[in-house]
Amino acid sequence: MNFLPPGSFFWLLVHELRISIRGSMRANRIGLIITAAFVTILTVFAGLPVAFALRHYHLHLTGVLVLAIDAAVLVLLTLLLSQTLSSATLALYERADLDLLLSSPIPAHRVLAVRGLAIAMQPLTIFLALLCPLDVPFAFFGHIEWLGAIAVLVSLALTASAVGLWLAMSLFSLIGPRRTRTLGQLLAAFIGAALFLAGQARYMFSLRIPSLAAAFVHIANNSLLAPDGVLAWPARAVVGEPLPLGVFAGVSIALFVGSVRALGARFSRDASVAAGVGAGSRRVSRPVRPFRGGALHALVRKELLLLIRDPALLSQVLLRVLYLLPLVFILLRNARIQAGAPVANGTGALVFIASQLAASLAWITVSAEDAPELLACAPVKGSFVQRAKLMAALLPLAVLLVGPIAFLTLLSPGIALVAALGITAASLSAGLINLWFEAPGQRRHFRRRGTGSLVGNMAVLLVGLAWSATATAAALGTPWSLLGLLLTLLLLIAFRRARTQPA
Repeated sequence: MNFLPPGSFFWLLVHELRISIRGSMRANRIGLIITAAFVTILTVFAGLPVAFALRHYHLHLTGVLVLAIDAAVLVLLTLLLSQTLSSATLALYERADLDLLLSSPIPAHRVLAVRGLAIAMQPLTIFLALLCPLDVPFAFFGHIEWLGAIAVLVSLALTASAVGLWLAMSLFSLIGPRRTRTLGQLLAAFIGAALFLAGQARYMFSLRIPSLAAAFVHIANNSLLAPDGVLAWPARAVVGEPLPLGVFAGVSIALFVGSVRALGARFSRDASVAAGVGAGSRRVSRPVRPFRGGALHALVRKELLLLIRDPALLSQVLLRVLYLLPLVFILLRNARIQAGAPVANGTGALVFIASQLAASLAWITVSAEDAPELLACAPVKGSFVQRAKLMAALLPLAVLLVGPIAFLTLLSPGIALVAALGITAASLSAGLINLWFEAPGQRRHFRRRGTGSLVGNMAVLLVGLAWSATATAAALGTPWSLLGLLLTLLLLIAFRRARTQPA
């Protein structure tokens, strides 16, 4: 970096990249190795063969293809926005070297430009890892124009970053710093989940709807989607036509540059305000009162309050809950029309997903304890604390699933009973496994909780699958459910005995 002027844009960018790469190498080397292996395999066994087979193929845009590409571009923009909005919100609160940079003679818009690029790069790397192995090989076989898809993806990431910054700053101005951190994270989660739910709408609400293919072709016949129509420009940019690609990239760059210049001063001011959140005047101390409801009530309430007060963590948990909705709707619909096998399969899937959600909540309450020393010194038994934490983990899950189970009871009491028992057993098992194979960590590392105990992670997966299969067999009314119950209990006992072995 000695050849770059200190404080310049590229000097800051190289600094940011170096810190990011260094942090990634230290935090998740196994993940990087797996990603590299995945990209290599995808290139060798998918990208190169397909590119070789289509080396003489020349793509011609049609209305159907234009609509398909435009829809894909819109979906990608939505997914990128859900990620960049979350990162843009956190950029105001995560300090790192932000205070030092904003107090230096470096213009605030330059600092924001580098942070904005970092925000865009976080989700972009994931999509590039999927797109490049399939797209780059075409360039080696004469279709260099198809690299336009990569340029469009980069442009979408810049656009999403700019929009995410505007949304985060607008929320900060409208509702204040405290609510922005929570609402920004939740809004980002809901944007991503809404796209998923929209794609599952036909499965959730009706079995008899007009053919999607016919409706798709009918829409594609619109003149605006013709190859020379206005709405065809994104598709033409994807296939590498110079003028549409240049306009697409130019608009994205102009939007990003204009946004960081317009928001630079506000970003500096809002970041300073965010740094003071929670550092203001403290409330007047009140007389100490005894715990209401006893120690169990206090411990459970403490865990639930910590979950509610952590917006980033709450958004990640709620995102998993939203992904349950299509399955719940399908299960209830099949139960309403008395579709035996689909209901049984849906019941098993619901049991498995509930076990995974219970495992996530149990990790938060058990392994992500912020004050383990304080609880260890408390005048209560360790087993009592564990029961309270397990109860706190399962209570939100019970509240979420009581509605679907009650509705199932009205339609099919027998299957509702099987679903309730299966969910209870699978959730308790997932919680107990988290107690047996505790992997201490921090709440902010929720997404990397899988790097903890290998045996514990395998136990959650295998026991969840076993309870799912048992619930499916029980819903079908087969005697194999008894064998499944026995084998699942034996598997759970085996993992219980293996808890003292190193993972």
